[in-house]
Amino acid sequence: MRHSFVATFAPLATAVLVSCTARDVAAPDARAAGAPAAAFAAASSCSFERSRKTMRLLADCTTSETIWIPDGVTLDGAKHTITAVDPAGGHFTGAIVENAGATANVRDLRLTASIADVCDDADARLAGIRFTDASGSITGNVLTGVTQRAADGTTSGCQEGFSIWARSRSWIGPAYEVEIRDNTVSDYLKEGIFVSANVASHVVGNAVRGSGPQPNQAQYGIEVTTSVPGRIERNRVSDNVYTGGYPAYAAGINSDSSTGLSVTNNDVMRSSAGIQLFASRGARVTGNDVTGDRATPCPAFAPAAPCRFGIQISGSDGRITGNRLTTLDVGIDLLPPSRRMSISGNRFRDVTTEVRGSSTP
Repeated sequence: MRHSFVATFAPLATAVLVSCTARDVAAPDARAAGAPAAAFAAASSCSFERSRKTMRLLADCTTSETIWIPDGVTLDGAKHTITAVDPAGGHFTGAIVENAGATANVRDLRLTASIADVCDDADARLAGIRFTDASGSITGNVLTGVTQRAADGTTSGCQEGFSIWARSRSWIGPAYEVEIRDNTVSDYLKEGIFVSANVASHVVGNAVRGSGPQPNQAQYGIEVTTSVPGRIERNRVSDNVYTGGYPAYAAGINSDSSTGLSVTNNDVMRSSAGIQLFASRGARVTGNDVTGDRATPCPAFAPAAPCRFGIQISGSDGRITGNRLTTLDVGIDLLPPSRRMSISGNRFRDVTTEVRGSSTP
């Protein structure tokens, strides 16, 4: 299919100025499906300077469709902002920025959204920066308001809105490697940073802040649910509190399944559960500082304490050592089934129950 990019070539340089008001680069799977050319017309005001392996954003802009990063290219936001908006007669779907090949990088980009409250699933779920079956890095970005709100301004209940999402379509095979470092993420809908399936991630040095107490969404600041080891280190995560009636606790750091996950030296504050690892195998939870707040409300499904947890964990062969747990109903909550969990050297202050539950040999 012919690309109708608008390009200006500098006579003595390799830079190419690409206008996204022309037809955008389509995702490879969409092209293979034989979708009509009109499906790739991106209503976007974004312009990039292309030089070798970098596409550099030239100014703040808006887009109503995904902006694709060619294989092996770094999107340099140059501290400019891309705002996702709804297209005429429809609503924004999918990621604001996504890879089109096996490798990509995104740095120094600002992202936000101003879109309708319409729920989507699968690939149409709202995301900010999304890597799918790709390795690379996501560093130094600021994502604020990758969310949807009802007409009255309240948080949407749609199960989407992942500010940063690194995923694979299969849980087996060679792992993709993604570094997510030094990003600032706030005012997300469901998750600040989400890593899923067969992705080996290093999530380090990020600042992630949720919406605080609210009834419509059990938010997670950072979630790593994968089939391969990953690391969550030196992040600052706060304000993930769910007050609704569905039986789920929001969490600063979460995993629904992991193998060899390392959670170390993070600072987690004002969240229903600080660190929450379910079905974990060989988790290492060390040197974290988890601080609750007695003023944090309990959810409607569990209106009385305990409802403020430091570390909730289930699984086997875990080590929970050297953590500092402060102002909580339960410091360490061992959920069944838990086997061969080692707990030592943790410090508790203003914690009603230091360790609840037991681990079998």
